This record gives sequence, structure tokens and C-alpha cells, in this order.
Amino acid sequence: MRTDPVLWPAPSLQELAKRFWGEMVNSQGLERALFAEQLRGGWWWAVWEDDKLRVKRQHTQLAGTASGGKGGSLGEPIVEYDGAAITAKGLGDDDSIVGETLDMMVNLAKLLKERSDQSGWASVAIAGDPEIEQKLKQRLRADWSAPDVFDPLVRLSRRQ
Repeated sequence: MRTDPVLWPAPSLQELAKRFWGEMVNSQGLERALFAEQLRGGWWWAVWEDDKLRVKRQHTQLAGTASGGKGGSLGEPIVEYDGAAITAKGLGDDDSIVGETLDMMVNLAKLLKERSDQSGWASVAIAGDPEIEQKLKQRLRADWSAPDVFDPLVRLSRRQ
């Protein structure tokens, strides 16, 4: 079984990310709705549930054709942002869906980085299965607008 891939702010930025999350959760519905709206498209639908942003894949009709996901079949994989991390749950083995899901994780991280002076998402750490972790790193490094990839081993080797 595969370990869910996770992105989270680099250790030095985690307190800033927690403050940003608190402000986001306590903000008026419009700001949260606009943030979620930026992630909707294709087969993806974003919604706030239980103070988490969940981006779910629709299986039976394209996103945007249903209100709040109603009328379409929503399911896994689910990209979830809870203020501390971005996680993909229920990834499965379909390579095209895995690729779409990793792209969604990167898109969410990019949106958060746009507010990096407030959000703490200028640099991210990655965890998950080695193959998936490598794919996420490649996607992040290939996109100049994505957060930097935090690598603690590089920091340790520079100190020596």
C-alpha cells in the first residue's frame, strides 16, 4: 500500500503558516470561497469541510457543471489542506490520475506561495513513497512559480 504524499512548509516557516491558516479559517466566507474557486476546474471540485479545504475528483461529470459537487460523483483521490500540510488521500494506481493529483498539490502550494509573505509556503518539505516524492520534487522544481523544495540534507552538507 502506498504512503499518502504530503507537502508542508519548511520548518522555519511553520509558525507563519499556522498564523495564516488561523486567519483563513476565521475569515469571511468570501475569501475562502474565492480561494477554493481558484482550484476548481477539469475534473476537480474544491470545497471547505470541517475547517479543511478539500479538492475532490469528480468521476461522473466535469467540475463546474454541478453546484457544490451535487449531481456529480465525488471521490478519491482527495487533496486536503488543513493548515499544516497538503495531503493526497486515496491516490490509487492509475498513473494519469496520480499525475493530475500531484499537479493539484503543486497548484495548491503555488496559490499559497503567492501569499508567501503571509502564508509561510515559500519553501516546502515533501514526504511519501520515494517514487511519488521524486515526482513531486520534479514538478515543483520545473515550475518557477512553485515553492522551493526544502531539503534538510542540503542544509546540513552546506554547514560542514
